[in-house]
Amino acid sequence: MCVKRKLATLIIASLIVMSLVFWYVQKEPYSTERVLSSLFDNYDVNSTQMDGIDSIIWIDVFNKNDI
Repeated sequence: MCVKRKLATLIIASLIVMSLVFWYVQKEPYSTERVLSSLFDNYDVNSTQMDGIDSIIWIDVFNKNDI
């Protein structure tokens, strides 16, 4: 009985730790909108557009050699 209790405790503890690690890894330290808006500060960008359905990002530049 004692071995089963220890095994169950070990399994539950490992599930909790794995859940916390998964949650921490999934947190993004940045947002897509913030990254797209930073393009205007760093590069000569004409416009940006993001499609939320297919996760496609379009970036228009003034000079195609900047790509």
